[in-house]
Amino acid sequence: MNRLLRTTLPSMPETRVVHKPPNIAEKEQHINLRTMNNYNQRHKATLLPKLSQGSPVYVRDTKKQGTVLASVAPHSYTVKTETGVIRRNRSALVDLREEDPVVLEPNAPPPVPMGAEVLSPKANKKANPSGTQAPGTLVAEGSGTSLAHTASPTVPGRFGALSRERRLPRRFDDYLMN
Repeated sequence: MNRLLRTTLPSMPETRVVHKPPNIAEKEQHINLRTMNNYNQRHKATLLPKLSQGSPVYVRDTKKQGTVLASVAPHSYTVKTETGVIRRNRSALVDLREEDPVVLEPNAPPPVPMGAEVLSPKANKKANPSGTQAPGTLVAEGSGTSLAHTASPTVPGRFGALSRERRLPRRFDDYLMN
């Protein structure tokens, strides 16, 4: 007859049970967890630390500084600014406390960029006996240390959080970089 039935037919509840393998719930939970972790890694999502009462903060949308009065909800804070008391989500607040301040001694050399090799003054004299600075050699201010390119397979220079380490091809292994 080739016609579709448009009425619902009565059926027994036992015939409508979906048969799932016994470990399907574990697999679905594992897949959801893996998807969540991949998303968080791709978007650099991190848990923000909790703010304590009296912490100085910067409110992004008003572009003003304030202090935390209290935590209202798990991710919500009341902040006192110069214009009044406001309530903001934790993601809208920037903590102004310095967690790990970098303390430099007066005679200490400044921090060296990642991937750069530091030569001591003796090594610098050996590399250049005249005492003058070779072209292409970086000297850290306030110290006698120089940052020089060496014959290593990596080229120093990471210019930002997302840049990758640059490596020279193998054919340049015996080539000296100046």
